[in-house]
Order: sequence, then C-alpha cells, then structure tokens
Amino acid sequence: MRTTKRAFVLVYVIALIGIIGVTMGSLAMGLRMTLTQTNRFQLAAIEHNLRMSALVWSQHSLSAPGSILLQHGPNSSRSITLDANSLSTRPCAITVNTSRTEDAATTLHISTSCTYGRKTLEKSRDYAIFPENQLSELPATLP
Repeated sequence: MRTTKRAFVLVYVIALIGIIGVTMGSLAMGLRMTLTQTNRFQLAAIEHNLRMSALVWSQHSLSAPGSILLQHGPNSSRSITLDANSLSTRPCAITVNTSRTEDAATTLHISTSCTYGRKTLEKSRDYAIFPENQLSELPATLP
C-alpha cells in the first residue's frame, strides 16, 4: 500500500513537470513572436521619425533665406544626406532628393533606412511642397 502511494506521487510529479514544460514552451514561443513584432514596430517608428524630421528640415530650409534647397533653379536636382545617427541609437540614414518644377513647387524624394540586428527597413516616399508652404504626399508609382 505504501509503495503504491509513493508510485502515485511520483507519476503525479512527473506529469506536473511535463505540463509545466509544455506551458513554458508555448509561453517562450509567444514571447519570441512578441519580441519580433516589437522590434518591427520600433523600426517603423524610427523610420517615421526620420521621415518627419526630413520633412520639417525641408520645409524650414525652403523658408530660410540662403538655404541649400533654394540655391538651385528649376529642373535641377540635388541629393542631400542628413546626419541621422544623432537622432537614434540605431544605425540609420536619411537622403533627401529635391527638384523644383516650373510651377515653383519643390518635389522631395525622401529615402530612409534604419537597421536593428539583421533587419533593415528601407522606405522611399515622394512629397511636394508648394509656394504657400503646403505639403502633400505624391501618390506612389507602381513598378
């Protein structure tokens, strides 16, 4: 009778350890997926901040006298790389390509790149700034 009770307790403990192991395994997989999504969202937030910083800099440069963006005439283009490493702890880059059109609107092509671990998020968007300092995003062209 006594050995049967000990055997039952041993089987019960082994089953409990197995249940705990399966639970910990599923929690670890969920945690890994959550961490991956968090890193992806952080990269997207950094990219958004970089893009907005480039837009603010461009709008400010267009209204400042003697700025880099106002030094070139219509139909000329210029590529400007901004120092973005001081904005974030992750390796990142911003490139602004500008061109002026005949209707005095400035077209901006903003390319951003940010890296975390083995993942790199690169995006490009086109904007137009009109003389009234109004900003509009240009529709994406399909490849």
